[in-house]
Amino acid sequence: MKKEETTEILSDEEFCHYSGLPSVKYYENTQKEKVMQEKESKTNWHFRISLVKSVLRIGAGTTFILGGIVAGGVLLIVAELLGIVEEL
Repeated sequence: MKKEETTEILSDEEFCHYSGLPSVKYYENTQKEKVMQEKESKTNWHFRISLVKSVLRIGAGTTFILGGIVAGGVLLIVAELLGIVEEL
């Protein structure tokens, strides 16, 4: 008599455990960490640009008060150009 073979279907977790491969959760967590690092980097970039724009606007206001219309206007234009670059 021949012994009947049965095939057991393993879950992803069991397969990874028996095969020695990292689990699916490991890969999911790794991908989430990569995305979080990218977002953090992008947020840091926006924050720095915003600080520079604020400093330029404060400088422009101070320049206007002291009577430097052209220099104040240039500072405002540079701040706006940085805002456009930030959005790209």
